[in-house]
Amino acid sequence: MGGEESLAMTGGDGRYNYARNSNPQGLLSKDKLDSFNLPIYSPSSEELEKLIEKTGCFDIARVEEMHRNTIPLLTMQECIAGLQGIIETHFGSEILDDLFDRYAKKIGIALFVLLKRKH
Repeated sequence: MGGEESLAMTGGDGRYNYARNSNPQGLLSKDKLDSFNLPIYSPSSEELEKLIEKTGCFDIARVEEMHRNTIPLLTMQECIAGLQGIIETHFGSEILDDLFDRYAKKIGIALFVLLKRKH
């Protein structure tokens, strides 16, 4: 029996990767950055397509990048509420505004993926 499945998730393309973009600007020390591990990752649409194809279980019917209008503010507020203490303890409070501004840009893009199960 075949079926379809849809996914909606925060997408990214690496342009707004805070760790990647902050060190060259001198905002974070390499030691502090290397010692911090928060396993959250938002794949680009290309990365997601490669992973889905690699599994061999689904055909990709559709992939769309959707630009969110109101969700980023709510999602950013939730993120700040949940992560501010952890980030502030490790890196200090001076990076928080810049970090969450960059995060808001990243979550402004969502991926919608429609998959069809292979028989």
